[in-house]
Amino acid sequence: MEDRDKPNTTRDFVDIFNHRLQKLMVPVWRKYRYHAAFTTGATDPFSEQLFALIGLHGERIRETTELNWKRLLPYLGLLSLRAHSAALIESVLRYYFKHAQLFIEQCVERTVDITHPQLNRLGRANSRLAYDAVLGSRVPDRGGKFRIHIKQLDWKRFHEFLPIGPDYPPLGALVRFTLRDPLDYDVCLELVHEDIRDLRIGQSNACRLGWTSWLGREHALGLVTLNRPTH
Repeated sequence: MEDRDKPNTTRDFVDIFNHRLQKLMVPVWRKYRYHAAFTTGATDPFSEQLFALIGLHGERIRETTELNWKRLLPYLGLLSLRAHSAALIESVLRYYFKHAQLFIEQCVERTVDITHPQLNRLGRANSRLAYDAVLGSRVPDRGGKFRIHIKQLDWKRFHEFLPIGPDYPPLGALVRFTLRDPLDYDVCLELVHEDIRDLRIGQSNACRLGWTSWLGREHALGLVTLNRPTH
């Protein structure tokens, strides 16, 4: 350290050439190292090109939603593909929300209303057995819905995914963005058993009816299923 502070004519002379060499080499070095060229807020040219792959070129577009698009940078290449699998959506959700215990259950059963033109009308329409005749106005279906399971949540994290929490709107926005097909879904939250609290009637009650309230703490599963976020 002391020698570096002392005047050195030879070093100063060599620095004349090093300065020019660095001006040539440093840009080449930075060009192929994304971490070196990255700027805060993902405003560097390469990040802009990555966002353009999924139609988000321009900062104004990315500021109009509730998502933090910078968190999706590692997955922009996969998100630019035409088809998105359940495994891809699952991985994106895990990474974005920093929660490993997140899984997608496919082919969840639901009940679908039959549209009026497709209803059974004996002697007139949709009355051929084993072809288009259906009794009733609703049918079970497993091809149009999936369920997002978010497990092993503590008390604080559990509330963040409730409709009153900060992670509920981004969850819905991210699922809508990653889905390529108009599928229905819901969200199943699991509270760790140790954080399940006793239900008490009164102002001091920390539980919320329908979300964090169970009769009998010992046998409570700590599960709550939420409808898909609509906003």
